[in-house]
Amino acid sequence: KNGYPTEARADIYFTYNQTVADSMFENGKEIIPPAQIDQDGIVVSPSIVRKDIYASQSIIDNIGYYTNIEIHGEVLTTRPDVDIVKFYPEYEFRIHIGARIGIEYNINELY
Repeated sequence: KNGYPTEARADIYFTYNQTVADSMFENGKEIIPPAQIDQDGIVVSPSIVRKDIYASQSIIDNIGYYTNIEIHGEVLTTRPDVDIVKFYPEYEFRIHIGARIGIEYNINELY
């Protein structure tokens, strides 16, 4: 959810001992469009993006070795179609993460 009148960007990093080992987004930061603004430049409706993102094979293979997951977010301070961008304390940028895990196995391989 981007409640700012400017574009926001986010990335999710998997780290091992404080070193970035992998990123959830293979093509760089995920871009979240700006919120809708009125004629005075005040936000009237946040931009909400919901996306299903599949973990790379590298993340799946190494999930047990990562020590942390870091979420990095940034909000741009300019917007090409607006001369003066206004920021207010009630504006917010939120990232929600959920996981859905599917496991397939052959019962004959369990014994």
